Amino acid sequence: MKKEVSIVRKKIDYVNKELKPLGRIRQKKEREYKEALDTFNEKEQRKSTTHYKIDGGLAYELQKYYSRPLDCEAAQMVIEN
Repeated sequence: MKKEVSIVRKKIDYVNKELKPLGRIRQKKEREYKEALDTFNEKEQRKSTTHYKIDGGLAYELQKYYSRPLDCEAAQMVIEN
């Protein structure tokens, strides 16, 4: 019985030795994945902010363009047609 327990303990120790490096590798990969995901999310946030600013600027410029009064020649052309 003691011999069997000793054999089982040795097998458990061997498996634990094999699992330690795998656990470290897994933790390292998780950190790398999290960093990559954070970087991706940050870039997407910047991208959406930039698009929002561009769209807002275009809307402002269009509003400014359409709200200005027509010059005399253009008004005459509109009236004649």
